[in-house]
Amino acid sequence: MVYQYIERTAIPAWGPQHAQPLIAAGTVAGAMDATFSNTSTLEIFQLTGDKDNESTTGLEAIGKVEANARFQRLAWSTSSSSDSLGVLAGGLENGDITAWNASSILSGDEPLVLHTSAAHTGAVGGLAFNPSAPNLLASGSSNGEVFVWDIVSDFKSYSPGPRSQRLDTVTDLSWNNQVHHILATASSSGALVVWDLRARRDVITLGNAGAIGQQTRPGISATEWNPLSATQLVTASADDTNPVISLWDLRNAQAPSQTLGGGHQRGILSLSWCRKDAGLLLSSGKDNRTVCWNPNDGSIVGELPPSSNWVYDVQWNQANPNLLSAASFDGRVSLYELSRQGPDTPAEDPFAPQSSSPFAPSLSLKKPPKWLARPCGAAFGFGGQLVHFGQGNSLVNITEFVAEPELAAQAQQLEDMLDANQAAELCKERAGGEDEKSWQVLQILFEEDARDKLVKFLGFDKDQVKTRIQDIVEKEKEEEEVKADVKEEEESDNPFESSPADADDDFFSKQQPLPQVDDLQVAFSGAFSLYDKAKDIGAEDADGLITRAILLGDIEAAVTLCIEQERFADALILAPYGSPELAQRVQKQYFAKRAQQAPYVRLLHAIATNDLSDVVANADLAEWDEVLALLCTYAQGDQFSTLCDALGQRLQQVGDSNAVLCYLASGSLDRVAGIWIAEKKDIRSLHTLVEKVAVFRNAVQFVDSGEPPFVLAPLYDCYVEYAEFLAAQGLFAIAAKYLDRVPADYRQAAKDSAAVLRYRLSLTSVAPWTTVQVGPVAPAQPAHQQQQQPSQSFAQQPPQPFAQQQPFAQQQQQPPAQQQQQAYGGYPQAYPSTMPAVQQYAGQPAQAYPGYSNVG
Repeated sequence: MVYQYIERTAIPAWGPQHAQPLIAAGTVAGAMDATFSNTSTLEIFQLTGDKDNESTTGLEAIGKVEANARFQRLAWSTSSSSDSLGVLAGGLENGDITAWNASSILSGDEPLVLHTSAAHTGAVGGLAFNPSAPNLLASGSSNGEVFVWDIVSDFKSYSPGPRSQRLDTVTDLSWNNQVHHILATASSSGALVVWDLRARRDVITLGNAGAIGQQTRPGISATEWNPLSATQLVTASADDTNPVISLWDLRNAQAPSQTLGGGHQRGILSLSWCRKDAGLLLSSGKDNRTVCWNPNDGSIVGELPPSSNWVYDVQWNQANPNLLSAASFDGRVSLYELSRQGPDTPAEDPFAPQSSSPFAPSLSLKKPPKWLARPCGAAFGFGGQLVHFGQGNSLVNITEFVAEPELAAQAQQLEDMLDANQAAELCKERAGGEDEKSWQVLQILFEEDARDKLVKFLGFDKDQVKTRIQDIVEKEKEEEEVKADVKEEEESDNPFESSPADADDDFFSKQQPLPQVDDLQVAFSGAFSLYDKAKDIGAEDADGLITRAILLGDIEAAVTLCIEQERFADALILAPYGSPELAQRVQKQYFAKRAQQAPYVRLLHAIATNDLSDVVANADLAEWDEVLALLCTYAQGDQFSTLCDALGQRLQQVGDSNAVLCYLASGSLDRVAGIWIAEKKDIRSLHTLVEKVAVFRNAVQFVDSGEPPFVLAPLYDCYVEYAEFLAAQGLFAIAAKYLDRVPADYRQAAKDSAAVLRYRLSLTSVAPWTTVQVGPVAPAQPAHQQQQQPSQSFAQQPPQPFAQQQPFAQQQQQPPAQQQQQAYGGYPQAYPSTMPAVQQYAGQPAQAYPGYSNVG
């Protein structure tokens, strides 16, 4: 069997360090090796992690010092300094107490020996540092001598009280783990005396008063205090005829409260009680055995491999109880590691824990020790169920756990408001937060005059423009009236006023104000001449030729001459009386001539030809809002959706976030959802995405065909992720709605966690489907939408906004146009999540769902 060992007959002592496993060994008294050497050494060994270290090779010492006598006892104290390894104290066979600096033994620096005392008159039988006050060292020897040493005060010693007459040779001693001024000393006389160092006296003696001091009474070889109880301790008997361990409770010291027998066939020599688990007590004896007991019920829970000679010392490593040592008279200190598998685990079991440690996992316990047990545990169940347990409690609790109560409340609010047809109210609530513009536009989509409201949202007010134009016209009129009054005054004061005969010449030589519409009848009153008959047609001017062409019905010729003379107003008036082609030719020539003279001419051309694509494709993107306002005013039928979508694509290509507003106006769910999905970072942003998509879907009444190609695949994935989040909050009904918006064909192709989630939801009472289902699933809709009939596939037909409202084109006063009303339906969401259905942890924060929110 491969394990580490020290090839010495020595007394061991574990170092107090957890991270650096060190063990000291002092040459034991009462034994002789093959060389018959009488020297005594104290050595320090470091446990290695070398797997190739074979059982034929013992550990090599990393530090060594000579002692003036052999060791009866060895103890190692802790140190408050990180650069010190503490103090090693040896109780020698000549009665000396010697203290060494452990760090100096390794480094070789002086001083090695901190103190030496010959206060005891006989061999030291008991030696231990106080676990609560490591500066205190207790020692005991023959004649009932007991001393307490203060290693930080020049090793001053004092007696715990007057020497007890019931003590003979001190065989062992132990400090109380709960009350640091209580000390127990065991004696070869069979008595155990408990000392109170504060009172400086013995407070109780265990044993039969009538038998104390008799030669026939078996002595106590070892004693240990219960790590958890201040009134309980154990004693061991070295008697070969009655090798038992007695458990005493000082509240009734008349007799042992329990006796542990049957583990040893000969006397017990050593005890070690694990401070990390009071249910583990080691004992070793003359029968070469080392047994592990459960002192609570007296059962044997494990045993080390037997030695070939007496095992005179056994110790837990109290700093790291996974390690223990056993020293025997076969010349070896064996080092063991606690096995991570039970004694009944088959050796060939492929699932048994495999140890890579060089120690022999020879101590197999029937149940895990407390330091390996989980102090607590929890597992998330489906639907926000948290199953958990705590230390010291045998109950398993199931708790409703909502990791994101705020988002869960908002998800419920969203569904309630959609069902109550109050999505516009939700937009008002959200408009004050992030992405304010998108929420404002979503709110506009629910208005009766949505296009006009969108134009105002973009910063354009029709009433303001109209008022401004009226102001300019009135101002011009007032200026003309002032000019007329001044002229009249000047003419009345002029003595050289022209004669009435000259009035006709003045009329044509001076600019006259345009007549008002109401004055048209006055303007056309009185006699007039069509043209001058005295002129030959060859000498006729443009006015005469136009008149002759009109008289003869040759409208085309008249229009041609008007165009040549750049009389486009006259040409545009005459053209409608000719052929349709003539009217189109006049418009084209007008726009060709005037295209570069004023910016409104290009807009006028787009409006007149009912083709706004030129403006959308070529207008400066800095004026995107003017272009969108133009579309709201003049786009007809499917033009509006298509052109808004094209404008949005131009903006998206240059990274302009205003593309979202164009896509919202066009009803392009796949495009606007793509932008929102790209902005998704965590569960909160996913919830915001779902909210906006749900409201948008409600506004445009979007209906998804659910057929390939799945242009909304990223949104389907978000639906699944959001449904998992809702299910984790216990919102099964809402989760089922969103999961049901993922087409069946897409779920089958994806083969992700959607199938697992769908099955789990089918086991609840809220799922709108059964466990076994064949064929595609119709999208679930709120009650107020169930009467609507779906239109053509969203992927095949451009979306049209505002299905239940006045179409944009019909909201215009000019030009009137017919626009088909188109219904739209749900948006889908889902994407495969990696959140496990059940997640366990111990001593670590729980995670309700991955990547987003940690739950402590």
